[in-house]
Amino acid sequence: MYKKLLSIFILLSFFSVSLFADESTILPTAKKLVGYIRFKKNDQALALIDTKTFSKNLLLTHWDKIDPKEQLEFEEAMKEYIKNKSFPIALQYFDKIDINYEKVKAKGKEAELPASILYKGSEKITFSWIFTERDGKFLVSDFLLAEGK
Repeated sequence: MYKKLLSIFILLSFFSVSLFADESTILPTAKKLVGYIRFKKNDQALALIDTKTFSKNLLLTHWDKIDPKEQLEFEEAMKEYIKNKSFPIALQYFDKIDINYEKVKAKGKEAELPASILYKGSEKITFSWIFTERDGKFLVSDFLLAEGK
Protein backbone atom coordinates (compact mmCIF):
# COMPACT_ATOMS: atom_id res chain seq x y z
CA MET A 1 0.00 0.00 0.00
CA TYR A 2 2.81 2.40 0.97
CA LYS A 3 4.64 1.77 -2.33
CA LYS A 4 1.45 2.36 -4.29
CA LEU A 5 0.81 5.70 -2.55
CA LEU A 6 4.45 6.70 -3.05
CA SER A 7 4.18 5.87 -6.76
CA ILE A 8 1.02 7.95 -7.08
CA PHE A 9 2.64 10.85 -5.20
CA ILE A 10 5.72 10.76 -7.47
CA LEU A 11 3.50 10.66 -10.55
CA LEU A 12 1.42 13.62 -9.32
CA SER A 13 4.57 15.55 -8.43
CA PHE A 14 5.93 15.01 -11.91
CA PHE A 15 2.65 16.13 -13.46
CA SER A 16 2.48 19.32 -11.39
CA VAL A 17 6.11 20.21 -12.18
CA SER A 18 5.41 19.63 -15.88
CA LEU A 19 2.28 21.80 -15.74
CA PHE A 20 4.12 24.55 -13.85
CA ALA A 21 6.89 24.58 -16.45
CA ASP A 22 4.32 25.04 -19.20
CA GLU A 23 2.61 27.86 -17.30
CA SER A 24 5.92 29.67 -17.02
CA THR A 25 6.10 29.94 -20.82
CA ILE A 26 2.73 31.65 -21.22
CA LEU A 27 3.64 35.15 -20.03
CA PRO A 28 6.86 35.28 -22.10
CA THR A 29 4.89 34.14 -25.15
CA ALA A 30 2.34 36.94 -24.68
CA LYS A 31 5.14 39.48 -24.25
CA LYS A 32 6.87 38.22 -27.40
CA LEU A 33 3.60 38.47 -29.32
CA VAL A 34 3.11 42.08 -28.24
CA GLY A 35 6.74 42.89 -29.08
CA TYR A 36 6.44 41.38 -32.54
CA ILE A 37 3.22 43.32 -33.16
CA ARG A 38 4.87 46.56 -31.97
CA PHE A 39 7.81 46.09 -34.33
CA LYS A 40 5.57 44.91 -37.19
CA LYS A 41 7.16 41.46 -37.31
CA ASN A 42 3.90 39.89 -38.39
CA ASP A 43 5.25 36.48 -39.43
CA GLN A 44 6.95 35.98 -36.05
CA ALA A 45 3.80 37.15 -34.24
CA LEU A 46 1.64 34.83 -36.31
CA ALA A 47 3.89 31.88 -35.37
CA LEU A 48 2.75 32.38 -31.74
CA ILE A 49 -0.91 31.95 -32.69
CA ASP A 50 -2.58 28.56 -33.05
CA THR A 51 -4.52 29.53 -36.18
CA LYS A 52 -6.03 26.06 -36.57
CA THR A 53 -7.67 26.14 -33.12
CA PHE A 54 -8.58 29.80 -33.68
CA SER A 55 -10.28 28.87 -36.97
CA LYS A 56 -12.10 25.91 -35.40
CA ASN A 57 -13.35 28.11 -32.56
CA LEU A 58 -14.55 30.71 -35.03
CA LEU A 59 -16.52 28.28 -37.20
CA LEU A 60 -17.71 26.05 -34.32
CA THR A 61 -19.87 23.21 -35.70
CA HIS A 62 -19.32 24.30 -39.32
CA TRP A 63 -15.63 23.34 -39.05
CA ASP A 64 -16.46 19.62 -39.11
CA LYS A 65 -18.79 20.08 -42.08
CA ILE A 66 -16.08 21.32 -44.45
CA ASP A 67 -13.43 19.06 -45.93
CA PRO A 68 -9.75 19.27 -44.87
CA LYS A 69 -8.79 21.27 -47.99
CA GLU A 70 -11.42 23.91 -47.18
CA GLN A 71 -10.30 23.92 -43.53
CA LEU A 72 -6.74 24.65 -44.64
CA GLU A 73 -7.93 27.37 -47.04
CA PHE A 74 -9.95 28.98 -44.26
CA GLU A 75 -6.99 28.83 -41.88
CA GLU A 76 -4.72 30.45 -44.49
CA ALA A 77 -7.33 33.19 -45.05
CA MET A 78 -7.46 33.75 -41.27
CA LYS A 79 -3.67 34.16 -41.18
CA GLU A 80 -3.88 36.87 -43.85
CA TYR A 81 -6.75 38.59 -42.03
CA ILE A 82 -4.88 38.54 -38.72
CA LYS A 83 -1.72 39.96 -40.33
CA ASN A 84 -3.46 42.64 -42.39
CA LYS A 85 -6.38 43.65 -40.15
CA SER A 86 -5.98 42.44 -36.58
CA PHE A 87 -2.31 43.26 -36.02
CA PRO A 88 -2.65 46.91 -37.19
CA ILE A 89 -5.62 47.37 -34.84
CA ALA A 90 -3.73 45.72 -31.96
CA LEU A 91 -0.76 48.00 -32.68
CA GLN A 92 -2.93 51.04 -31.89
CA TYR A 93 -3.54 49.66 -28.40
CA PHE A 94 -0.20 47.98 -27.68
CA ASP A 95 2.14 50.62 -29.11
CA LYS A 96 3.88 52.53 -26.32
CA ILE A 97 1.40 51.29 -23.71
CA ASP A 98 2.35 49.10 -20.79
CA ILE A 99 0.26 46.00 -20.34
CA ASN A 100 -0.62 44.79 -16.85
CA TYR A 101 -0.68 41.00 -16.68
CA GLU A 102 -2.57 38.96 -14.10
CA LYS A 103 -1.90 35.44 -12.85
CA VAL A 104 -2.22 32.64 -15.42
CA LYS A 105 -5.27 30.41 -15.00
CA ALA A 106 -4.34 26.96 -16.31
CA LYS A 107 -6.87 24.22 -17.06
CA GLY A 108 -5.15 21.16 -18.54
CA LYS A 109 -4.13 21.94 -22.10
CA GLU A 110 -5.69 25.40 -21.98
CA ALA A 111 -4.75 28.52 -20.08
CA GLU A 112 -6.03 32.06 -19.74
CA LEU A 113 -3.82 35.10 -19.25
CA PRO A 114 -5.93 38.06 -18.05
CA ALA A 115 -4.46 41.48 -18.78
CA SER A 116 -5.38 45.14 -18.99
CA ILE A 117 -4.17 48.40 -20.47
CA LEU A 118 -4.89 52.02 -19.68
CA TYR A 119 -5.85 53.47 -23.06
CA LYS A 120 -5.55 57.21 -23.70
CA GLY A 121 -4.52 57.66 -20.08
CA SER A 122 -7.88 56.93 -18.51
CA GLU A 123 -9.90 54.19 -20.22
CA LYS A 124 -9.13 50.78 -18.71
CA ILE A 125 -9.51 47.91 -21.14
CA THR A 126 -9.42 44.40 -19.71
CA PHE A 127 -8.96 41.33 -21.86
CA SER A 128 -7.60 37.80 -21.81
CA TRP A 129 -5.46 35.74 -24.07
CA ILE A 130 -6.52 32.12 -24.32
CA PHE A 131 -3.68 29.68 -24.85
CA THR A 132 -3.87 26.10 -26.09
CA GLU A 133 -1.05 23.60 -25.80
CA ARG A 134 0.11 22.35 -29.19
CA ASP A 135 3.20 20.21 -29.68
CA GLY A 136 4.44 20.86 -26.14
CA LYS A 137 4.12 24.65 -26.15
CA PHE A 138 1.31 27.07 -25.46
CA LEU A 139 0.11 29.23 -28.35
CA VAL A 140 -2.57 31.93 -28.43
CA SER A 141 -5.81 30.40 -29.66
CA ASP A 142 -8.32 33.12 -28.77
CA PHE A 143 -8.64 36.67 -27.45
CA LEU A 144 -11.44 37.78 -25.17
CA LEU A 145 -12.36 41.40 -24.54
CA ALA A 146 -13.67 41.54 -21.01
CA GLU A 147 -14.31 45.22 -20.43
CA GLY A 148 -13.78 48.52 -22.18
CA LYS A 149 -13.82 49.70 -25.77
